[in-house]
Order: sequence, then C-alpha cells, then structure tokens
Amino acid sequence: MTIRHIRIFISVYRAMNMTRAAEELHMAQPAVTRAIQEMEHYCGVRLFERLGRHLAATECAKELYGYAVHIDDTFAVMERRLRGWDTAGVLRVGATIAIGNYELPRIARRFQAENPDVKLRARRGRAGVDTRNHGRRGGLSPNRGRAIAGRDGCPALRRRQAYADRARG
Repeated sequence: MTIRHIRIFISVYRAMNMTRAAEELHMAQPAVTRAIQEMEHYCGVRLFERLGRHLAATECAKELYGYAVHIDDTFAVMERRLRGWDTAGVLRVGATIAIGNYELPRIARRFQAENPDVKLRARRGRAGVDTRNHGRRGGLSPNRGRAIAGRDGCPALRRRQAYADRARG
C-alpha cells in the first residue's frame, strides 16, 4: 500500500462514488477502481459494498478512513518541511566579541526578518578559538575579526565567512 493508494481511498470514501473520485483526482475511473481493489487485496477485506454505481463503506473502511487522513496529513507536513529545508532549520553563527557585540545584532535582526523559519544560534568569543566544534565545545573563528556562519544539514552552507573587519591592518 502506498501514499497514492491512501489518497485514492480518501477521495473515494468522501465521494462514495468511483467516477466522481476519479474526476476529483484527475485520473481514469478504471485506475481508481484498480487502486481500491489492490488495497482490498492487500488488507484482505472489502472496503466498500458496491450498490450499482454507488458505494457504501464497510466498518473496516470507516476505521481505515481515520488512519488514512492522519497518514495523509502527516505525509503532507513532512513533504512541506523537506521541500522547504533550505529556507528553514538552524543557522549557527560564531563571531569575535567585537563583531558579536556591535555588528551581529543588526545583521541577525535583518536575517530573522527575511528568514522567519530559520532559527538563529549566535555565539561570541575570543579570536583564535577553534570553530570545528562550534555549538558543541570549542567556539569561534580562528581568524581575527571575522564571523563564520554555517547551516546544519546543508553541506553547501556548512561554513563560510559572513563578515570581516574593515579595520584590519
């Protein structure tokens, strides 16, 4: 049984008619009928009693409907979260004390306004501290006067220089 079968079942259950369900799903009616038959075969039970062109849900179908709606809703949420992964998640930022105190708050506010689904985790520390374990132990940029930014789970944005002191000499 696949998510496709579940979505077809939900549509048939709501319409109580294979033809109307097929129209709503933009599918051919025989494909909808076949999907319901596959589900019935897979589960080993009848989901609908056929009454001419109309259907009546069995007790099993009534029970399955609640689960099917829950699964479909959960799957839709998962798809939205995964498809929007590049615009959501956690951004970890490390900065020296000077940049962290004076520049980072302004940059962070602007970033949060433009990216409300991204959680921003900022950390300030002394220059010369190791960044490889930023967010766990260790800390910030080994390069004086720079801020390093990275995204969890996004290799393309793992680490990059986000800001450099203009007054370096």
